[in-house]
Amino acid sequence: MTERWRFPHSDHLSPSQVTEWLACGKCFELSRIQRVAKPMNVALPVGGAVHKAVEWQRLLMLDGGNTMVDASDIAADHFDKSLEVDPETNGEVMLDLGDYKDIGAAKDHAVKLTKYVLPEIAKLDAQRGLIAAELDLRDFESPKLWPFPMHGRIDALYGPDSEHCSAGSDLKTSSKQQAPTFMAALQIGIYRQFLPVLWHADVLAKTKVPSFMTYTLSDEGDDFTREIVLEVATKIRDGEFPARPGYLCKFAHGNPTFSVAVSGFDSAA
Repeated sequence: MTERWRFPHSDHLSPSQVTEWLACGKCFELSRIQRVAKPMNVALPVGGAVHKAVEWQRLLMLDGGNTMVDASDIAADHFDKSLEVDPETNGEVMLDLGDYKDIGAAKDHAVKLTKYVLPEIAKLDAQRGLIAAELDLRDFESPKLWPFPMHGRIDALYGPDSEHCSAGSDLKTSSKQQAPTFMAALQIGIYRQFLPVLWHADVLAKTKVPSFMTYTLSDEGDDFTREIVLEVATKIRDGEFPARPGYLCKFAHGNPTFSVAVSGFDSAA
């Protein structure tokens, strides 16, 4: 039996860990191994709010409920919870507001994006034949490609019925409407290792006037995906964490300034 690899931080990897190391190995080390707190970009709670509302709608659809129910409160509540601080730690969330003037504007935009995209997602899910949502990769038979487990979440699966899967999708939020980035495509490529079906990337552009488009990924990168995951895993296992100076690694390089510190955030404010 092949010995299962262990990493400095865990006994498994995930698609997000693979892409995080590729963006900046030093950032990966500081975050995953040394557990150094890092600032949060407001894009994370904005995108997370939208994803939570989509998740809620899909689960409601699978349960036979009315998907036209307004889920904006779900998005708003998730946004607030993303910024909550445990009062016992007396901590604070360092938040980069980006182009938003304040937290309220970011939250309002998250709700606006949610109201825009939910009907689009509902139509696609009905057309494709939604059969499952919010699945854990650990529920699938792991491909015998790597000597370690891969953990992660799959947004949605489709098929003619619950016993036959013909496609999958991953929802991405982006600052502009564009085809999936290399990192996003690689994550979906990892899902393909578990489910070799047609995969879609559904991209929501978080622009002032939002847009939503679907991109279909080919299977031409399957071999490359397997090789790059193994290469990254080998580097992590062996303790190689090269810094990659640039906009992807503000966490590890320089002394960036951040727009606001959220201390004991009051979600009712």
